Amino acid sequence: MVNVTVSASGIGDIFLTRLSGASRRLQQAVIASCEPFVPYRTGELCRSAVSEGEGPSGRIVYTAPHASRCYYAERPFSKKVHPQACAHWFEAAKAADLAAWTDAVAAALTDRRPERGG
Repeated sequence: MVNVTVSASGIGDIFLTRLSGASRRLQQAVIASCEPFVPYRTGELCRSAVSEGEGPSGRIVYTAPHASRCYYAERPFSKKVHPQACAHWFEAAKAADLAAWTDAVAAALTDRRPERGG
């Protein structure tokens, strides 16, 4: 007869640490992916992106006063600085980079480097 004892203490802490890292990595990747799609006149809107919270409650907020008007605009934007500028820039970035975001989160949760540029 063989007795095996497994201690699970610390596993929860490791997972929470990795989850927090995954959240930060995802937020950074999303902001970077969104940048080329964010309308750009003075750069204020792009610079206003901030990460708030962590884990499932984490979010990205554009704090410029005109952010909401631009996001929901039904007009074209100048393409001079950002040729891909558009309203609903998160959706555009998600369509382009969702696989990289997924890789970045998986890498953070498994404590490895992402395979793609997330």
